[in-house]
Amino acid sequence: AKMNRPIHAKPGSQLWCLVTIQAQPGIRVTQLAQALGIQQATASNLVDALDRKALIERRRDQRDQRVVSLFL
Repeated sequence: AKMNRPIHAKPGSQLWCLVTIQAQPGIRVTQLAQALGIQQATASNLVDALDRKALIERRRDQRDQRVVSLFL
């Protein structure tokens, strides 16, 4: 039987991303990948998905525009 998930349920990897960002506001994608034990490209894809759903906020560093910090 197929389990019905609530509409607000997130796939596990996205949920772990959100939990990690909540615990470490301002974390960078590279640090997120290390914390989750995944490749940076995978972390970037997860961040893109969460950003499209407006669940996270990306902020660029004023001094170095290449640096992006993640917040809920």
